[in-house]
Amino acid sequence: MAPVPGSGRRLRGRLLLLCGAVLLAVTGEMLPAGLLAVMADDLAVSRSAVAGVVSAYAVVVAVAAVPLTVLTARWPRRRLLLGCLVGFAVSNAAMASSSALPALIAARTLGGLTHAVLFSVVTGYATRLAPARLTGRAVSLVLAGGTVAFVLGVPLGTWLGSLLGWRTAFAALAVAAVLLVLATPLVLPVLPAPPAPDPPAPTRREGAGPAAAGPVEQRRYRVRSGLGVIAGFVLLIMLGHSTLYTYVSPVLLDAGLTQAGVGPALLLYGAAGLLGIWGAGRLADHRPRAGLTGFTAVLLLALVLLAAVAGRTWATVLVLPLWGAAYAGMPGFFMSAAVRASRTSPDTSAAVVNAASNAGIALGAFGGGQVITRAGVDALPLLAAVPVALALLVIAVRHRPADPSKQQETEAPVAGR
Repeated sequence: MAPVPGSGRRLRGRLLLLCGAVLLAVTGEMLPAGLLAVMADDLAVSRSAVAGVVSAYAVVVAVAAVPLTVLTARWPRRRLLLGCLVGFAVSNAAMASSSALPALIAARTLGGLTHAVLFSVVTGYATRLAPARLTGRAVSLVLAGGTVAFVLGVPLGTWLGSLLGWRTAFAALAVAAVLLVLATPLVLPVLPAPPAPDPPAPTRREGAGPAAAGPVEQRRYRVRSGLGVIAGFVLLIMLGHSTLYTYVSPVLLDAGLTQAGVGPALLLYGAAGLLGIWGAGRLADHRPRAGLTGFTAVLLLALVLLAAVAGRTWATVLVLPLWGAAYAGMPGFFMSAAVRASRTSPDTSAAVVNAASNAGIALGAFGGGQVITRAGVDALPLLAAVPVALALLVIAVRHRPADPSKQQETEAPVAGR
């Protein structure tokens, strides 16, 4: 599909607005992790109960991402994006006015439904705004909003919530959503819905493998296989990351930091993520498999080191940037890999990755809570390293074609054919 015409400066402005929408979404999703102790004390509930607020959001996204993306596939893109931003404004305003756990869960459910659609919309927008040769870079820039959420959004929200109350932090997110609603019609062009997919291919003979099918069906088999591997990889990475990050506040408090020091520590974690974004942007279009392998290996190393230095204040703080840099670059690889696996339907590909990502977040939040209850906070980093090690194994054993000329390095790093 041809990109939407526009100057380089105009294109950057459009991508940055989409990046801001992702920043808003991820900050809202993960902010309870930074305010876990504050929210639990104020609501007089356990920390694991507040972590359930993270899980509820993620479960909604995991379940609803693909169905809602299919349901809204024919809706005009800018109108759908505006609806998502309004949903975030209402959800965060409801969070700011909630005084009991059931009300929080209801507000988070609305946020999760909105989030379920947003990532598909912004990814599809990015692929249609940018030239094909820059797809990976454009997607990485838009999804860098997720890293900026960890660099600035969550740390500043944690600091603001610790200083003025956690409801103030969510009220600020609601105001930011309203500002994005006002800016979107001024910055983004009107895009029609993506073209309808090709009609279904004839069913192949029973018992015949993909090699016996026609070329269209063979390609669809490869797309389904590639997206399946990508989704499994994303699930493992997010399971490992979220097992630890959902409880990052208790982990840092256990290491000897004060609640006031959690925000600056998360700022250090997020600032290192800028290096991760830079590295991923350089590799996403040219050496995606090598880049993703390297980032996964560094993430595994960081989690193992955090397990080794558990309870030691300065050692934990010094390892945080390694964790932040490794994780920050990975979402761009996820989405660009999925888009390349199914170029004709970037919205649906993004929905698959979004669903797998949030399934990992939900499972990580739940599993981490169980570990804290039974084995304590110190056990979390090593448990988090296990699924990341499995993800690295997925990359290592994924089939490569015998003839490298038939699959260039610019294809999906884990979607091989």
